[in-house]
Amino acid sequence: MSSQRKVLLNNPLPQTMDAAIHPPKSSLDTITAKIYNEFTIVQRECYQKDGMLRAYEKQNFDLNAQLCDMSRYIKTLEQKNWNLNEKG
Repeated sequence: MSSQRKVLLNNPLPQTMDAAIHPPKSSLDTITAKIYNEFTIVQRECYQKDGMLRAYEKQNFDLNAQLCDMSRYIKTLEQKNWNLNEKG
């Protein structure tokens, strides 16, 4: 019997594709779980920061609208003042 055949007999192939794809639990599984947990935490933080950014953008939009309203009001007051000075 050739040495290659002896190796195959001592290390049989997995009976199913599932066994070939999913090796037994190992430190690699632990590392993968830790990486996934860290990814989940970072992803959650990103969602929170995205929510905060959207809130700041809305607040900025609202403040800009108020600023435009105040600017129009100031221009109206300036026009009234100019009209009063012309009459006076």
